[in-house]
Amino acid sequence: MTHHEVQKPPRIILYGVLGAMLFSVLFTGGLISLVEYAQGSGGLQHSSTWIAVVVPFLITGVTALTMWYTRLHVTIADEGIRIKIPPFHLGGGRLIVWSDIQSITLRKVSPCGEFGGWGIRWNLGNRMGYVWNGKQGMDLVLTSGKRVVVTLMDMQGARLALQDRGIEITDHAPIA
Repeated sequence: MTHHEVQKPPRIILYGVLGAMLFSVLFTGGLISLVEYAQGSGGLQHSSTWIAVVVPFLITGVTALTMWYTRLHVTIADEGIRIKIPPFHLGGGRLIVWSDIQSITLRKVSPCGEFGGWGIRWNLGNRMGYVWNGKQGMDLVLTSGKRVVVTLMDMQGARLALQDRGIEITDHAPIA
């Protein structure tokens, strides 16, 4: 059995980036307007002042668009577990073949508590995570000793696809 799911970005990330964009434009624009008004020029009249307002807006705007269209693709298939987060993964993404997996634990995942946020994350030591919108996921222990955590939205579909793979699968905590 094959399982494929696509996770949209967490809303908290989108709201955070959009809030940063609004704050940076209003703060920068307001501060520059006050400075120019105090100097007697009457507002945003010089091109250099417009650049100082537009650049933060463009940077946060591109970041917001990138986050809006970024998706975590998780595929559990006969070849192994494929993880892809475009545009950060080019090509096919990362494939973890079944022979490289020692065990899998299905459990709750805390993005901030375990990894300090969302995205492709590295924790000190031999652990990394593909942490996106799921609050639950699979913790893969590889034969190399490294661990990879992948968030999932459809835990039951993933559990069915993981059965009969010849790998020890455990539930750390009840998952609804």
